[in-house]
Amino acid sequence: MPLEVILIRAILFIRLVTVCSIYISLKYPLTKAELHNLINQLPEPYIIIKDCNAHKILWGDLRCDARGRLVENILTTSDLCLLNKKEPTYYNLTEFILIY
Repeated sequence: MPLEVILIRAILFIRLVTVCSIYISLKYPLTKAELHNLINQLPEPYIIIKDCNAHKILWGDLRCDARGRLVENILTTSDLCLLNKKEPTYYNLTEFILIY
């Protein structure tokens, strides 16, 4: 599956919160409109946990790609906040790779 979304609503500190987990395959042609559409459907307040195979120095990667620029643009234009420790989420045994 190229785009996988799991959504739950849970009570967190006496408040109902939407938690959305998103996985986007590297082969999937990710678009800004599609991500904005997904975000606009989320009941507020929400937390988005994502793995969209995007690379950007902003979140600790060693390189930048088009997906990383797209995700950064969505963060800034949607008034979202990045919460990240800049630690890798994937390790390759032959080389060091960061995937966020």
